[in-house]
Amino acid sequence: MNSNSSDDLPLTSLYLQKAREGDEGSLSWVVDRFSPVMLANARYRLPNKLREYYDPEDIVQDVWCIVLPKLSELDPDSSRYTPIFVKYLSQVLQYRINNLIRKHIRGKPAIERGQVNDGTELHNPVDVFPDSMAGAVTRLIHSEQRDMVLATLEDMSERDREILVLRGIEQHPYQEIASILNEDAAGLAVRYQRALAKIRKLLPGSAFDELSSK
Repeated sequence: MNSNSSDDLPLTSLYLQKAREGDEGSLSWVVDRFSPVMLANARYRLPNKLREYYDPEDIVQDVWCIVLPKLSELDPDSSRYTPIFVKYLSQVLQYRINNLIRKHIRGKPAIERGQVNDGTELHNPVDVFPDSMAGAVTRLIHSEQRDMVLATLEDMSERDREILVLRGIEQHPYQEIASILNEDAAGLAVRYQRALAKIRKLLPGSAFDELSSK
């Protein structure tokens, strides 16, 4: 089975199933596979005014700290599970960022970089993980794959990056994206497909292979 094929989605379900069972190698595979697209999402969504207090990498780390312990609650059996999983990751990421925005609007002091508040004390979120999860999450920050994805996205136009996030990662319908970007929905569909084909060619075998091309 070729893991680089965009139709080879059961491979992701296989790794997710093993990750649910606590397999360290599968946990690392899932984190390594999807962290670059999540970081692209965080960089798009995190307002510049909050970057004085939070790095996009911190947000992605927080997302994994929320998602990985909940893997056992998700159903990885669908043959089209990857889009569902990516959408769930993006929803958790947006929820985390929206909470930070509300906190700053209310004038509450910023939490230190890379920390979360569980209601009693500040702590690094990976401190509460089993070693297998903690290792997988902390390795994501300086991965070579992450750097390649970010460099490739930086070379693309701002509009192509936007539509890759909005359609490919967050999976908003074209009509909604058209309203956000003030462009024609049919034209956006063509542009998305071209942008996705381009990044797949530049980054063969990445998680972009698994995003919907429609």
